[in-house]
Amino acid sequence: MTETVTATPHPQTPLLQRFSRADLLFAGAILLLVVFAALASDAFLTQRNIVNISRQIVTNGFLSLGMLMVIRTGGIDLSVGSVLALAGLLATGLQDNGQPVSDFGKATAVSTDARRYQLGLELNF
Repeated sequence: MTETVTATPHPQTPLLQRFSRADLLFAGAILLLVVFAALASDAFLTQRNIVNISRQIVTNGFLSLGMLMVIRTGGIDLSVGSVLALAGLLATGLQDNGQPVSDFGKATAVSTDARRYQLGLELNF
């Protein structure tokens, strides 16, 4: 006496119904901008330009991944932009003075620790 259990499949919603109208309008606007830029300039869709754009996106991508981890674990950290700006300023200052790259790592660690200390004082830990 065995029963055969058959699962009823969930109906698949069409792809366009999964996204809101605002999402579709945003995607359309981006697509329109890419088409316009490709028609306006011969250099837009070249390998050199795509590699250049990809290199510029990496910094924001890593920052957004770090923020995602902070927010997903229940914390909130709004100081990412200011720490990045401070690290950039320190790197520029160290390069002007001829300091080696290892000093940049030390300066970044010090600036991050200083920001944590400042937040700890603000939150009364």
